[in-house]
Amino acid sequence: MQGVLHQLPLLCGLTDSQREAVIAAGHERTVAKGETVFFAGEAADAMDGVLEGRVRLAMSSSRGGEPPLYLVQAGVSAPEAAFFGP
Repeated sequence: MQGVLHQLPLLCGLTDSQREAVIAAGHERTVAKGETVFFAGEAADAMDGVLEGRVRLAMSSSRGGEPPLYLVQAGVSAPEAAFFGP
């Protein structure tokens, strides 16, 4: 997993020691398919990155569906989540 973390675009501009400090401060979380990671309007308290699999960013529509807005693949950070914030 360390290799995937080192390749995250937001970490690429850091020195090795800075990148290691950011990685050491983080934690890994496994989520099940269909599990909600965060809701629109919640204040962001972390930066999410996808290590394996993919995450679908979606928002409920007025028509009742949840059309995907973005698909985050493994090895990509998800700063797009900020668009869901207040």
